[in-house]
Amino acid sequence: MTNQQTSEQEMLSGTWYWKSTSNDNETEFYLIQNGNEITGKHCSSFLGGTKLDCIENNAEDSITLSLVSENVYEGTIRSGFSEVVINIRLSLNPDNNTLYFKQLSQPSEEYYLPNNVFMTLAQP
Repeated sequence: MTNQQTSEQEMLSGTWYWKSTSNDNETEFYLIQNGNEITGKHCSSFLGGTKLDCIENNAEDSITLSLVSENVYEGTIRSGFSEVVINIRLSLNPDNNTLYFKQLSQPSEEYYLPNNVFMTLAQP
């Protein structure tokens, strides 16, 4: 394994964020990558901050992902709003350092997360 592959495998550690064009909705993922596994927490603010879907710092991780193909991770995210578990995929584009977030399931329970959005790295 080359050094470049190693650094790419750790590229998802950090704070990733998305903000809607209207600035009414935003989401942050706090990810820790350990090889092919990723864990972390999230916090979403929707409808101008009137709906929050967040996981407390001392709570267990809400995001659990595993590598399924090059730069693609699949797993689940647990809503802090309703505790519903949603199947998700994160796809890293190393060329422009963006993360594509897609919900693979849309449960009927109420939760506040974006779908089909690009997230950018706030801080490594």
